[in-house]
Amino acid sequence: MRLMKRRIFYLFTAFSIVALLYYLTIPAENPFSPLPYFASFLFVPVFLLNVLIFIFWLLKRKRIVWFSIVALAVSLPEAAKYYGVSFSGKDVSEGSIKILTFNVRNFDVYNYNKDWSFNTTIRDSIFRFLGEEKPDIACFQEYFFEISGKFKTSDTLPGIMSAPYLHANYSKQSYHKNYFGLATFSRYPIISTGHVYMVSSRGNQCIFSDIKIGNDTIRVYNMHLESAGFSYDDLRFRTDDNAKPIRKGKEKVGLRSKLTHLTEVAIIRYMQAMAIADHIKNSPYRVLVCGDMNDNPSSITYNFVKGRLRDGFRERGASFGNTYMATRLPFLRIDFVFADKSIQFVSYDIPHCEFSDHYPTVAKVAVGARGD
Repeated sequence: MRLMKRRIFYLFTAFSIVALLYYLTIPAENPFSPLPYFASFLFVPVFLLNVLIFIFWLLKRKRIVWFSIVALAVSLPEAAKYYGVSFSGKDVSEGSIKILTFNVRNFDVYNYNKDWSFNTTIRDSIFRFLGEEKPDIACFQEYFFEISGKFKTSDTLPGIMSAPYLHANYSKQSYHKNYFGLATFSRYPIISTGHVYMVSSRGNQCIFSDIKIGNDTIRVYNMHLESAGFSYDDLRFRTDDNAKPIRKGKEKVGLRSKLTHLTEVAIIRYMQAMAIADHIKNSPYRVLVCGDMNDNPSSITYNFVKGRLRDGFRERGASFGNTYMATRLPFLRIDFVFADKSIQFVSYDIPHCEFSDHYPTVAKVAVGARGD
């Protein structure tokens, strides 16, 4: 019996180590396979499991602990995508700018008052937050603009943020007065704009704004990649008996259909990521890439979009980098700020203000500081 238990422990250790090392191969995996997509969300639990296994064998003083040490060591760069250890950045006063990216969930416009008038409570809270932050460049996803002026956004935000230049692109509209899409505000002149051509089933998009900062020009990408379109109840995956099922027409959709849908969405995101990565490679200017990727740092999507860019959280982030509050998972980071290698991050913050289902991300970068 003791021999059997020992063999089970060794097999379990071997399986756990192989599972951890698998994450090193995800960038080269078949993007049309569901395995890398679903596995990418489990990196943190798998890593922590291997830490426990390491401690177990260390206390037992068994040689197999060296296999755990090697596996954990080579996985540390992947772990750094989820947990940041912040060090104070260089004191760069000249040439530094503040970047903000935020999925504002349409400013909660559909949370009407009882008399069906607009409820501006969340919008006003967001406005106060933006007024305090005063970003030099702000990228918004799920942005809402109402043309009659009854629910003010584009006509008010420039004054609140002291950012008079606006590039907005709307992929959806209703009644020719409500518009939904992306918006980039800037304190500096926007000299040209455009969008990345990419496939989408839900109107997701990526726009770019060429912004003149002193004698330099920076291309800022604002992206919102394909989402699954699940509600809060859908994300509970039946862990709560009161969770509502997804409905497709009048049919209840089960777990298998959810998984199929998620795989299809992941494939669309992969194709969007390829389009954005190709566009970035051909940029005539240095780039900043901001937005809601709807995917995690271990995913193929992340690796394509990031490419050779800097990930602000990895350089200046602290603690877990959760940006999606709907699931309450401390390691679910799906909103990002990437920068050209020659642009250095000075600070990176994720304020936990609950104005949306996403937390805002605020980064300070030194655009004039040359990196490696």
